[in-house]
Amino acid sequence: MERLRSFFVASRAIPFLIQNAVVSGALYGVVVYFFMNRIVLPLSAAAKRPFSLKLMIIGVIIHIFCVGLPISLSVRRFSR
Repeated sequence: MERLRSFFVASRAIPFLIQNAVVSGALYGVVVYFFMNRIVLPLSAAAKRPFSLKLMIIGVIIHIFCVGLPISLSVRRFSR
């Protein structure tokens, strides 16, 4: 819910996020992925795993289609 709220607040200040929802949603998904993996997970008690390019690519694609795009398209539809 916080991600949706933060994207909505940002879209009020940056109209590009609404006008180009697909591009901004894909970028938002990538940003969320790297924020979670580089900041949140190292600070948590989650077990550390060795780096895998294959898992990173899968994770980025999942975040684009399951986090970024749904949030940006929802905000575009319901913020008018």
